Amino acid sequence: MTEPGLLYLHTWLEPEVDERFSSWCNTHHAEHLAVPGFRRVRRGKLVASEATDPPRFLTVYDLDDVGVLHSDDYEAYRQSSSGLPADLAPELRFARSEGTEVGRFGPVGRVDVDDTLVESGPAVLTLFLSAERPAGQSQALLDDLDDVAAAVAALDGITLVRRISTANGDHVMVAEVADTEAIDPTELPRPGAATPDEAWGLYELEHTATP
Repeated sequence: MTEPGLLYLHTWLEPEVDERFSSWCNTHHAEHLAVPGFRRVRRGKLVASEATDPPRFLTVYDLDDVGVLHSDDYEAYRQSSSGLPADLAPELRFARSEGTEVGRFGPVGRVDVDDTLVESGPAVLTLFLSAERPAGQSQALLDDLDDVAAAVAALDGITLVRRISTANGDHVMVAEVADTEAIDPTELPRPGAATPDEAWGLYELEHTATP
């Protein structure tokens, strides 16, 4: 079995652009889901985060594996897609990551990573940890990742935490939230080497679709 992949996008925009952005996204997501290997898309809007400039939207695509993003089918999609409308482009900032699932944690600890599509709740938590760190901190960060993922997965209101490793060495955690009322992202554990702005964000899902 190849490890499941994720395509992970952050979007920054002003609130007055929300409706236009979401309307375009729904069509854009459908184009992605027509590509073989895309299994699901979920888009969420920010509820809370301690970060100074958290993305307003989070989009997560579940993939068979990251090779999907380098396939002939995906390249054909990229060539045919109209992309972001010209009137929206100046009003948005994007950050995109692709990665492989390297760890999965449930309420009782680590569980096997398999190709089961993770059950979705009403929201997700996410934590992005950059590969660009001061000398000596990279290993300290790695040492903490599994412990943090297991601690978050054991909390009430969380059903599963996935650890994602990206091609350029960034680390992402995605936690499935069953009860948003039980979760305060400002109180969640983080790796000791995390910067103040590497903070958990809680995103309420407003769009979920499968092929």
